[in-house]
Amino acid sequence: MNHDNISIQHDQQNNMFYIRLNGSAAHLKYEKPKENVVNIKETYVPAAARKIGLASQLVKHTIQLAKSQNKQVVASCSFAKSYMKKHAA
Repeated sequence: MNHDNISIQHDQQNNMFYIRLNGSAAHLKYEKPKENVVNIKETYVPAAARKIGLASQLVKHTIQLAKSQNKQVVASCSFAKSYMKKHAA
């Protein structure tokens, strides 16, 4: 999959980012426990779309957006924790 063509949508009402797939979606859910903190709670990618980097793209996008707004990013999601450790986010 070409990651340049991925369209990440933001559902602010439900505190999530998602990528539409054929009949389903990959998503990342977050919460804002404090004004300047974003906690990544969950990432999910349907089985048929795993191993192509969608969860990484969602985490990366969330981190970039939060940092652009001077927010700190923390993760209670194990995938996001691992991503952040690998990429020193």
